[in-house]
Amino acid sequence: MARSMGGDDFLVKNMEAEELVAAVTITAERYRRLRHWMTCDSLTGLLNHTSLTARLERVVYHAQREKVPLAFAMVDIDHFKRINDSHGHPVGDRVIKSLARLMRQSVVDAEAVGRYGGEEFAVIYNDLSLLRAAQQLDLMRERFAALDLRHGEGILRASFSAGIARLEPGMSA
Repeated sequence: MARSMGGDDFLVKNMEAEELVAAVTITAERYRRLRHWMTCDSLTGLLNHTSLTARLERVVYHAQREKVPLAFAMVDIDHFKRINDSHGHPVGDRVIKSLARLMRQSVVDAEAVGRYGGEEFAVIYNDLSLLRAAQQLDLMRERFAALDLRHGEGILRASFSAGIARLEPGMSA
């Protein structure tokens, strides 16, 4: 009955300290791994659509309450279908992973970047003006366009297009 209610293990009184630490460590690590698989996109390791949307709702609420600026950017890899059709899905996956890695490196808050779906990504720029967020996004765009993405037949270059919006009074996530 305890397991059906969410219990993971039974700990007995007077357990050796090393055993107790090991049991708690194993349970905590299992929870962290499960949480990662539930909240992150399996290909990129970025937040998945559901987690990104939930994060945006929390950040919008905070920005409105604290009256701090917030910008939200949508990013879409240009001509991605052509990349998949011409070079195959494994190369397309490498393009997606390369952009995800660059986004993770370019944004301070790792929990502010997510894969929205397919070749679409989103970035939450918390506490940044629209201009500063657009500058950061444009720098990321230039860096991605300059990447040499190697594949079996040589080098591929990809680019992305993006749009960015500022949170205005009365807006919701």
